[in-house]
Amino acid sequence: MEKETARKFVPLVNTPEFVNLFESLIDEQIAQTQKGFEQVTSDVELRWAQGKIQALKKIRGVREVINQEAK
Repeated sequence: MEKETARKFVPLVNTPEFVNLFESLIDEQIAQTQKGFEQVTSDVELRWAQGKIQALKKIRGVREVINQEAK
């Protein structure tokens, strides 16, 4: 990410209300996906769910990435 682009996002990702809502949303999505593990019937579905959780965790860390790139 370019420094200029990251700087545009800094005010958003450092707003406590946004951060709390965003993290709650991601945590809820992760929990729902984890519950879905109980209903998995194939290796493909299992890998899909694992990939989804991995992607959600990466998205959850976008705040740190933006703050680091904006420096």
